[in-house]
Amino acid sequence: EVREPVAVQIARGHDVAAMLMVRGLQRRLSGRIQRPHRSLEAWLGQVAGQVRSPRGRAAITELQSVIHPPQPADAVLRAAHAVEDVWQELKP
Repeated sequence: EVREPVAVQIARGHDVAAMLMVRGLQRRLSGRIQRPHRSLEAWLGQVAGQVRSPRGRAAITELQSVIHPPQPADAVLRAAHAVEDVWQELKP
């Protein structure tokens, strides 16, 4: 069983942590996907056009859902897995 840090539980920082993971992916892919300054929702829509695999499309859908608060505690882990799946598909 994976347990989240106590500080995240207490602060209810799931929303912030998930958002920061998506922002990190945005920064890492900024050279490949144009306009990294757009809203995350718009940016994820643009990235969705770049992914081809079912796993990549599912990851984009997951990321689109975790950027809207409030999120449950497992959103951080879901975001981490989805970010990794998109990164593996689109990394330069």
